[in-house]
Amino acid sequence: AELERAEQPILKDLRAVGINVERVWGLLSLERPYPEAIPILLEHLQKPYPDRVLEAIGRALGVPEAREHWDFLVERFKVAPNDTNAKMGLGDALQLIAGIDKSLLDDIIALVRDPAQGPDRLMLIPVLSKSRDPRAYETLVEMRDDPDLYKEIAYRLKRKKAPPGSRH
Repeated sequence: AELERAEQPILKDLRAVGINVERVWGLLSLERPYPEAIPILLEHLQKPYPDRVLEAIGRALGVPEAREHWDFLVERFKVAPNDTNAKMGLGDALQLIAGIDKSLLDDIIALVRDPAQGPDRLMLIPVLSKSRDPRAYETLVEMRDDPDLYKEIAYRLKRKKAPPGSRH
């Protein structure tokens, strides 16, 4: 009930642009793109909502229509407290957008290599493991002893061959 109350300002703004969902999470179930919701979600992402609401907003931004706001989403990921649902939701959005746009690999590599970003970097590992770019594989190899990432990286490296041009 508390989360439902907290979401009301977002839901009201979404209704104003013709999106009728009962919860922010409902955006993830829509069977159509919702570009008109992106500015609303970006605005509300900066407000002091409960952690789970911020997670829902972050995950709802994991769509191609949010690509043009990549730098803003990366900054929000960096400033979100580690080990929170909010940071996890943003990590999910970054992973989904970077999975569509391969030109974002450098940003993903930089975030994965930054230990200050904590365990939520795990959300970004699939981008590296799916990439055919040798730099992605090299980053996985370099980060395999990271205390937050080592299990996931070991799992991913077992399933991945070194790409041509890789130094490892």
